[in-house]
Amino acid sequence: MIRRLLLVLPSAALLLCATPAVLGATTTASAGATTLYAYAAAGATSPTSCARTTTTSEQCTLAAALSLAKAGDTVALATPGKVAHYVGNWSVATSGTSSAAPITIKPAPGVTNPVLDGNHGKATGCHTKACNGSVLIIGSKVHVDISGLTIQDGNTFNGYGGAISNLVGGTLSVSACTFLSNTALGGGAIYNADYGGTSTLTVSGSTFSGNTANDGGAIDNADNGGKGTLTVSGSTFTDNTVGYGPGGADIFDGGAIDNADNVGIGTLTVSGSTFSGNSARSCTGMCSGGGGAIDNGDDNGTGTLAVSASKFSGNSAHYGGAIANGTGTGAVSASMFSVNIAGYGGAIDSGDSGIGTLAVSASTFSDNRANGLGGAINNGSTSTSGMSGTLSVSASTFSANSAVGNPKAPNVDTEYPIGYGGAIDNWQTGTLSVSASTFSANTAKNGGGAINNFFSVWAAADIFNGPCHEATGATWNDEGYNVGKDASCLKAGTGDVSHGAGHLGRLAHNGGPTETMLPLAGNTAFGVVPLNTNVKLNGRSVTLCPTIDQRGVHSAAGKACNAGAVQSPAP
Repeated sequence: MIRRLLLVLPSAALLLCATPAVLGATTTASAGATTLYAYAAAGATSPTSCARTTTTSEQCTLAAALSLAKAGDTVALATPGKVAHYVGNWSVATSGTSSAAPITIKPAPGVTNPVLDGNHGKATGCHTKACNGSVLIIGSKVHVDISGLTIQDGNTFNGYGGAISNLVGGTLSVSACTFLSNTALGGGAIYNADYGGTSTLTVSGSTFSGNTANDGGAIDNADNGGKGTLTVSGSTFTDNTVGYGPGGADIFDGGAIDNADNVGIGTLTVSGSTFSGNSARSCTGMCSGGGGAIDNGDDNGTGTLAVSASKFSGNSAHYGGAIANGTGTGAVSASMFSVNIAGYGGAIDSGDSGIGTLAVSASTFSDNRANGLGGAINNGSTSTSGMSGTLSVSASTFSANSAVGNPKAPNVDTEYPIGYGGAIDNWQTGTLSVSASTFSANTAKNGGGAINNFFSVWAAADIFNGPCHEATGATWNDEGYNVGKDASCLKAGTGDVSHGAGHLGRLAHNGGPTETMLPLAGNTAFGVVPLNTNVKLNGRSVTLCPTIDQRGVHSAAGKACNAGAVQSPAP
């Protein structure tokens, strides 16, 4: 992808985002942990302690509580969100903290949903000098745990992390929190690791909704040379976007999460999470966006991505409606992708802006759409200069995905053929291996309802209920035991069968974490793979039988295996 103009802020400029004074910078670890109570409408001017009290003149502000907190202490928010909001921005720089003795910010006992409010960056009504800046700034080498609160309406114009900034070496844990309508240049809600900083962020059981930025609508991890580790579990990302914003950038990546952009080094692990309605917006001309939900490794960044047991629905971008894997290494397992839309790679685009390597296993792709190439997955690039995609797919199901071939769609490059690869498009620099997977009812305007191949494919033990297409000069390595509706996906491999692939049940929950399609009576996939069969797929040795199917079910002991994603007898 063509990249945006990098806005490099000098160290002095970074301080502009931290309008309040740095709090607690000279404190030391306390002998015993203390709870300090903070109130949204407080009256204490120079408190020496922050006790829980109903006397307004004795109540500590959040700033005061943070200034007194020592390593291991808890700052308890004593005002419920339905009563009043904590309006302003704050910093935490307590020395001596560690994973065993962090600063903890959470609701006081009996208090529900306290709210930190950035006031949309407006000075009017702000309780600090100005609300233009991150709502919360984590200092270098500071460990902070946050739980059970909402952070909303943060706005750091030309800055990073509308809700929370963790740029230069902090360790932040976020649990059971909600982030609403925060805005920034990078990381609408949270920015983790930038400008050479090494930061760690863990997010669990939290919700991100309606956050916006130029990169990382909800979270930006490891950008601009930063080194970041981000772990997300059991969380929900809804309607977060990247698009036109401060700074005049023309390419926007990671509608929900941007990982390892701009020579950053980022590790992102996602499990048990849901991404819906997130968008990496495109614009006119040559600008474009990647990763409607997640963008991994772009612009010479080094990204490592692992996604498991997650759901992606209704996300959109130019490249990779759900996930764009540019110069990254990724693995996706036990996940579901449905109704995602892109110009290239309705659900996933890999290797379109660098050298992308991606492994997909035990996952389902249904009703995803590409206006250009790869209704579910686009692998490789239209450019042969320094860009390539290596994709392996195993024990997965592709149903009703489409490459519609719409030359009038935004940012579809009409100079290249469009409408190829209803399920998977393996483009000019792509190498694809696919095994023990099921393809059904996928469509493409110009060819390859199941798979379109412009470079190199290896296939073994698959069900192809739909046609394939191979360009002149491309190579298709049929490693055997494939079942096709016709011969277009078969190249005389050992044990291939060119009929019966259409005998499949509807896409449904048949056990396991994802939807599958059971082979029905009359499907020639039953027992087509002999016991103890091993093949080579793009140089890798792969055991086809015995095997574990998409649902986690083992093939019958001592017996031949089915082709396709499901090991199951006919009903």
